[in-house]
Amino acid sequence: MDLHLHSEDYSVRDSAEHMAEVMSRYAGAAQANYDKESGMLKNLITDLRATTMATHVTKLIATPYIDRLERANDAFDQLYRSRLKTAIPSGTYDVKALRAATDKALNAVVRRMDSLDDLEPSAPLAALIIQYNVLVGKQRTTLARRAAANKAAREKKEGKGSVGKGKKEDKGNAHAEELARLKTMIAEYEQSSHFTPGIVQFTGLAAGKDATRAYQVYLSDQPTDLFWLTVKDGKLTEIVFKVQPGEPGGLATEKIK
Repeated sequence: MDLHLHSEDYSVRDSAEHMAEVMSRYAGAAQANYDKESGMLKNLITDLRATTMATHVTKLIATPYIDRLERANDAFDQLYRSRLKTAIPSGTYDVKALRAATDKALNAVVRRMDSLDDLEPSAPLAALIIQYNVLVGKQRTTLARRAAANKAAREKKEGKGSVGKGKKEDKGNAHAEELARLKTMIAEYEQSSHFTPGIVQFTGLAAGKDATRAYQVYLSDQPTDLFWLTVKDGKLTEIVFKVQPGEPGGLATEKIK
């Protein structure tokens, strides 16, 4: 593509620019989770095969590459979904009971390690105890940080919810129509992206105005993988910002839900 973008032939450069514009809509595909990436590639292929792109695709002799991408994506999609069918549903096992049994077994191992160290101390056993203690310390630090982060997030959310309650309700009414439209468009986006209905969740954070309006969302099975959708030609499409909304130089953000 870079070669065509720098071609001396204007018609080749023009076709390359059109294709580059389409491909830029899916710039985040490589970083997306499997299900989302596969859906984005399907949309990319559909856009590249649009009637308006036919001349440009032919000019760059890109059809074989598009066909190859489609075959590879279809094969991956089938394999991924076949694995989902064999996955164990959440709730199958009592995780709390399993953790209790694991703790009991680990405590028994630790008691034996301590007893052996008292009765028959050795260098390998001492090294094993040190390794175990380091691992436990690391896990406790991780859990403590996670608990602190969750607590801070809850306190921040509760603090925002308790200030200016009346104004928050007024804003909710003001954005009711926009939220209703967004709900419909998200359902259409899920269908076109071949996502499970209801998997795309709106965080409540919006950015920009009018043509630059964007919405922060995530997939319910990947709650930490946040991304942005914007409206183009009446449909939601993913957009990747060079400067994240809310940061200096980025679009202003607001809570609408």
